[in-house]
Amino acid sequence: NRRIVLDSESYYRLFEKAVPQTHKAIGEASVTYLFKPKVAIPRIKKELGDPYILIILRNPVDRCVSQYQYCREFGWEGEEIKEALALEKSRLDEGWSSIFAYVEQGMYSESVKMYLDSFTNVKVLLLDDFVADKQGQMSDIYKFLEIDPGFVNDFSEKLNTSGLPRWRGLHNLIMREGALKNVIRSMLRLFGLQKRGREFLRALRQMNQRPGRIDVPTDVRQNLRETYKSDVAALGQVLRREDIRSVWS
Repeated sequence: NRRIVLDSESYYRLFEKAVPQTHKAIGEASVTYLFKPKVAIPRIKKELGDPYILIILRNPVDRCVSQYQYCREFGWEGEEIKEALALEKSRLDEGWSSIFAYVEQGMYSESVKMYLDSFTNVKVLLLDDFVADKQGQMSDIYKFLEIDPGFVNDFSEKLNTSGLPRWRGLHNLIMREGALKNVIRSMLRLFGLQKRGREFLRALRQMNQRPGRIDVPTDVRQNLRETYKSDVAALGQVLRREDIRSVWS
């Protein structure tokens, strides 16, 4: 919960260093806004009025697998992917976090339509289009946000990459909570070294990470494609993109 913002005061504190005179576009991002539109949209309207909203959609099958791998990486998920997907509905019914809504979070069409119907300035982009033309897409985004479209980005650094641990024991020590980690965290706080401690753990995690993806059985991927088929078609109608099924085939 140290990374979760739960009240307006804490939320606005995130932007303390943003000065309107020098920062023309000020914003943030959260995947939960799309997954919980009935909660997020009224709150956004109340706090921000009619802001610019950018939605970037990933192939729902790839997104589902990636979210599962993320939960496995952090030690939150102990089941194999087929079992985890089978348990999703019962878990959510029991009040589990939406982080375990592996399949449901990929049902985009209704949520996207709600945002398009609720706000004036909404831009929806497929991740595939962005990957195919990063600078071109960024220029379009800058035009949408009414900032300099001529700014050239540096895409050489890859952030928040996923992978597989080289040494599982070290990975568990870094990622999972426990008595030892709490003691270390208290010591760092005592000497004002929390930031350096976080940077060290981040570097250690990257060092212990090797490229790779979890193995997903063919039947699981096929079942996910079938599960998403009708929603992808509905999304294509919402976005007026007849090619979306071929892009996400």
